[in-house]
Amino acid sequence: MKKRKIAVYVIIITVVCIVSNIVYYRRHAYGDKYEKESSMLMADRVYDGVMVELEKPVIVSETMADNWLMKDFLINEMDYSKGEAVSLMQSYLTGVNESCNFDSVFIISDSTRRYYTDRGINKVVDPDRDPHDIWYNAFVEGEEDLAIEIDVDENNNDQLTVYVDSKIYDKSHNVIGVCGIGISVKKFQDLLKQYQDSYNVKICLTDDTGLVQLDVNDANIKAVHKENNMYQKNDDYSYESIGLNGFSITRYMEKPNWFLVIDKENEKFFSLEFDYTFLIASLVIYITTVVSGVTILGRKDRTFGYGKGTGNEIDGLTGTPNRNFFKNMYGERGVFNTTIYKSMVVFDIDYFKEANDTMNGNEVLVKVVELAKQCFGEKGEIFRWGGDEFVILSEWSVEFGHEICKEFCKKVAEDGRVTVSIGITEVRLADKIKKNYHRATQACYLVKEMGGDGVKRI
Repeated sequence: MKKRKIAVYVIIITVVCIVSNIVYYRRHAYGDKYEKESSMLMADRVYDGVMVELEKPVIVSETMADNWLMKDFLINEMDYSKGEAVSLMQSYLTGVNESCNFDSVFIISDSTRRYYTDRGINKVVDPDRDPHDIWYNAFVEGEEDLAIEIDVDENNNDQLTVYVDSKIYDKSHNVIGVCGIGISVKKFQDLLKQYQDSYNVKICLTDDTGLVQLDVNDANIKAVHKENNMYQKNDDYSYESIGLNGFSITRYMEKPNWFLVIDKENEKFFSLEFDYTFLIASLVIYITTVVSGVTILGRKDRTFGYGKGTGNEIDGLTGTPNRNFFKNMYGERGVFNTTIYKSMVVFDIDYFKEANDTMNGNEVLVKVVELAKQCFGEKGEIFRWGGDEFVILSEWSVEFGHEICKEFCKKVAEDGRVTVSIGITEVRLADKIKKNYHRATQACYLVKEMGGDGVKRI
């Protein structure tokens, strides 16, 4: 009996050793497509994470630039005294910043060159006297209506900041000013470092010349050039294998006009040549496997039971599907593959940062989702998009859905803890999902601009 067990054991280990060697050669001979697929999925998660952080300031900046109340002020600015102008702009910008929690928000009048902020007038922009202001003329005279740039925030102790700038036009399409949002570079650095530590890679964002725009190391920002032959302005990832298991992945990001670059260093392994070095290594592996076989077999049950229900597509707090689920179901830039949904809703909680500081933020989120489910019932599918932002795909028409949103908004307010801003739009099957989402989000932020606690239909 003992000899039989030993024979079976040796056969099993021998088969394992042979299969491992075959897999090793096939893996490196054919480029390990599975490793590549895994790396691309990782890159997708990083890309989504960065874009989520950029989407909100981009939408708010564009919405501000399209606000006709603000345009009317800039056109008739000289009808107000300086004190009145400052008071009006400070009040408007304070409202925007309180509802969206940015590090800075500003408007620059093209006629007076006043740099309005939520703290008052920061300065009068004058490129001839202050070289730091050269960016203004360069942006106004350029072709792009929106630009994302890295600069210091003179109003916040020269803090390194990501600025999202938008041109403001009058009805004749003349530039009458520039508005913008500022977010601390550190927030993006914390996000990049989290991904770097999780996936053991190096991540940075560069312009098309390779100049680093964002990096976890301040010293690299706008100081280091990365050589890369994969800078292509399209929606696809460019993948380059380096050595046995190193790689470089690049993808263009349209809104900031930057490139996401993810690098993994090549880790040296055995030579691919079938020589004595490899034979010795194989023998060592074989002997080690025999000695540790009992341990490996003892782990078998745990290995087969691992990974069930990881919850990667479900939000652990609210129990709703998350953005990963949505993306896996419909794709990043695809169109809806069903005609069941008639409207799309985007909502988020007003002044959630303050609410989170004064009460249990998790309880607030769970309660708001519960009220949303009560209102939309089985006719609406709720997704937690990120933070306090949610998306609902509704089977109701946009007209009826608008009334349900009003009811939902009322229920949240009656609960007494927070209020919500809601945007709703008709699902247009001819448009990509991203375009439908953008309309709903724009409606949501129009509500926020008016103080929140309401519904807007676009």
